[in-house]
Amino acid sequence: EMRMPDPLTELVTGLNATRPNPAIRLPQWRPNETCRPLIEQPEDTLIAMCAFGEARSEGQLGMMLVLMVARNRIPLTRQRHWYGNAPTWQAVLLHPFAFSCFGNEDANFRQMYDPNGEHGQQDETPAWELACAAAFDIYTDRCRDVTDGATHYHERSIEPSWVRSPRMVRTITLGQHIFFREEA
Repeated sequence: EMRMPDPLTELVTGLNATRPNPAIRLPQWRPNETCRPLIEQPEDTLIAMCAFGEARSEGQLGMMLVLMVARNRIPLTRQRHWYGNAPTWQAVLLHPFAFSCFGNEDANFRQMYDPNGEHGQQDETPAWELACAAAFDIYTDRCRDVTDGATHYHERSIEPSWVRSPRMVRTITLGQHIFFREEA
């Protein structure tokens, strides 16, 4: 039986074959072993932290789709202040309640700061490396948007109130995440 190749899988395979080794650093800690505030993290590290914290169980493609949502919000910050207060990765990612992994109370918050287990968390180095690859590909615009302009997503296990808005159009589902585009 001949199977047609999955275009999303082909996207990741093609990117992996041509990507230089991303030199994204681990989240930074201060000398006294306390984590440096998110606002002080390098931008590419912050993007990798988001991919890792939000979607590490979804593989590289799942992480890329989550980052596409953030990237799609950046040009919209001037029209829709709820996406952030400036057209930057940092403003969009750290906007309150935008990406749950950046909330101090989120179960992923501590793990996101310590993906290799150096500071007492579980060692998830392979997932961190995939997050760095996803971050590099999205940050450097190496891949096209395959979410059809998604600006929101959620896990299948929950249904946020914003899903019921008539302005939300479902665009793609991958793994445990459902993606939506907010129409004007």
